[in-house]
Amino acid sequence: MAKFLVLIVLVVCVTLASCHRGPSRGSGGNRGPDNGGQDRRRNWNRTNGNGNQDRLMTKVCANNSLAQSYLAQNRQLITSLRSNASLAQAIKNRQNFIDFIEDDDNTDLLSSNCTAFFTGRRNARKLDRDTLKQQRRLDQSVGWSFFKIDRSIVGNNSS
Repeated sequence: MAKFLVLIVLVVCVTLASCHRGPSRGSGGNRGPDNGGQDRRRNWNRTNGNGNQDRLMTKVCANNSLAQSYLAQNRQLITSLRSNASLAQAIKNRQNFIDFIEDDDNTDLLSSNCTAFFTGRRNARKLDRDTLKQQRRLDQSVGWSFFKIDRSIVGNNSS
């Protein structure tokens, strides 16, 4: 009886283990070309409405010294990031935004027309997001091309 019970438990465990495919990496599991983690959390590219951006704009535009501090802190951060060579790609991914922040004309715009400054800032971020989205599409297309070659060699079966 004990052997039978152990056998049942073993069968249940093996069945459960075979049903679980491991940690998921997107909708396709861990197979296929989309197995990288590029921008998975979408922190920079989060598009969950403009609530936070609108609150930031309202707060910054209401206080000129806060506006200048905001700009100075962003520029200081950019300088700091540039000093770290390993962040070069991350900086490149945000180049429109960085160019916008560093443009001296936008310093004047922040003082004279804060709403226009934040509209420009939003547009710069959107350009960066769109560029990253296109890069991901191209990367995935290249990945699928390699994956199709692999699949054609080994077939569709995983055994």
